[in-house]
Amino acid sequence: MPSAKPLLKTRVTDEIKVAFLAQAQAQGLSEARLLEVIVSAFLQRNPPALAAADSSESEKLGGVKSEGVRVRLSLFEYQELARLAAIRHWKRGTYLAHLLRVHLLGQPRFSEHEMLALREATTQLSALGRNVNQIARALNTSLDEAHLALAVPFGEMKALIDQERSTVKDLVRVNLKSWGVTDGD
Repeated sequence: MPSAKPLLKTRVTDEIKVAFLAQAQAQGLSEARLLEVIVSAFLQRNPPALAAADSSESEKLGGVKSEGVRVRLSLFEYQELARLAAIRHWKRGTYLAHLLRVHLLGQPRFSEHEMLALREATTQLSALGRNVNQIARALNTSLDEAHLALAVPFGEMKALIDQERSTVKDLVRVNLKSWGVTDGD
């Protein structure tokens, strides 16, 4: 059954088409699904509404890329701002700027340490995913060798996945806490 989603098309060279198909197959995706993932990731990094707003605002400000804002806070609010900024080792203004971006984009802003940990977790999970894909591909190719799947240390793989999941979950929890948000866990 055809998809109800709008269609996005492009033309590429034969070499690009072959390489893209190979990458899609290596990821266990169709070409259309891989293209959808790539376009979605691009748009998340470059939101269309913000890009247009940024360029028009920049023109209005004579090329200035940012502006300062003064905010009046109660003593309690000021102390809380200082406390939350200190948790991240940021200045108060930096904390407020990140907080605003979180609300504008609806995406978390992780510290450098958190980003490094998330990248490491992603690397580990990607490696495990490739291993599972190789196992599945081998089993799909021939069930004659299915008994070899018993040699795979699935218990160790599960433990690694659980460890990485816990790491990511802890980073998200700390990130939310530093923003003054409590989660339900």
